[in-house]
Amino acid sequence: MQKELSRLRAEREDLEGQLAKRRRKIIDQEIRTEEDGRLARLLVRTQATMRDYLRVATLRKIDRLSQLVTESFRCLLRKQTLVQRVLIDPDVLNRQFRLHLHRGISYLATPNKVRGIGGLVALAVKERP
Repeated sequence: MQKELSRLRAEREDLEGQLAKRRRKIIDQEIRTEEDGRLARLLVRTQATMRDYLRVATLRKIDRLSQLVTESFRCLLRKQTLVQRVLIDPDVLNRQFRLHLHRGISYLATPNKVRGIGGLVALAVKERP
């Protein structure tokens, strides 16, 4: 009887240990899930903030560029009343840069010289002084 009681106590202690481990595992999983959720929410907020910051910074830089171009035109004209302000639209500026980039690449990539990106790179390296 004493042996049986000792065996049952040992079994109970073993089961209590397993139960404690499983509880701890569940708690750890819940903590990880909460942390992952918090990080995901923080990531979304950070991305939105960075997009807003980029938009505002771009607008400020374009406005500054606008001011500098206007100032340059006024200095060139020497008649400040003729030019009030030069406005630069970000979409038009982007389109114009892309257009000039494509034209430049087209100019370099003539059918006789370039057959792919590798040929364009080789042409650029070859023509360096």
